[in-house]
Order: sequence, then structure tokens, then C-alpha cells
Amino acid sequence: MNVVLFLIVNPPPWFGSVWTIMKTMLSTEFQKKVKMIPECQLDEYLAPGFEEFLPDDMHTGTVSTDGLVDDWLTYRTFLESDIVALSSSSSADNNKGANDAAGKDESGSLEEVLNLPV
Repeated sequence: MNVVLFLIVNPPPWFGSVWTIMKTMLSTEFQKKVKMIPECQLDEYLAPGFEEFLPDDMHTGTVSTDGLVDDWLTYRTFLESDIVALSSSSSADNNKGANDAAGKDESGSLEEVLNLPV
């Protein structure tokens, strides 16, 4: 992913101290892309109509914050359930194949399932 701009909006007064430490962990190129701005300057960086995409807990935002959080949680749950399903399916397939080749049933000790010496 290529980040062109990274905005930190309305950082608290103490954030400058944290940023001083954090930025040393980032590449110089990325540091140049980070801007700390007050909310009133967003229109200098974002396209017209950006307010339609900001949460309503910001002064200029119009989208339900609760709705955004719910959407994000639904999205993450969907992604993670797919990852777990793929992982479980792959693991089950691998174990079944190993057990079939060894002439074993699918039940076994943890050591057998992980193919560790007993």
C-alpha cells in the first residue's frame, strides 16, 4: 500500500511528546507524509464533500459513529471468519492426508497431530 498522506486530526496537547518518540521508528519518507492539523484545516487536504465520510463525533462529520463502528466490526468479523475457516479447512485437510497416509484415524494425541516425536 502506498500512503500519500497521513493526517492526525486534533491531536491532544501531549501527543507531540509521543510523536517525537514514534517518528524515529518510521522511515524518513513516511515522516514527511504525516501532518498534524486541527479539524478546521481538513478542507485543505481532502476533496469537497469529505464531511459525508467523517464520523459525527467530529464537528464537521455527518456519519453515525456507531454505524461506522458496527460496519467495521461486521467487516472484521467477516474477514476473520474466512481466515479461521480457511485455516481450519487447510489444517484438517493436512491432518487427514497425513493420517490417511500413515493408516491412522483422525483422532490422536497432540504430538501425533503436530507430527512431534512421542
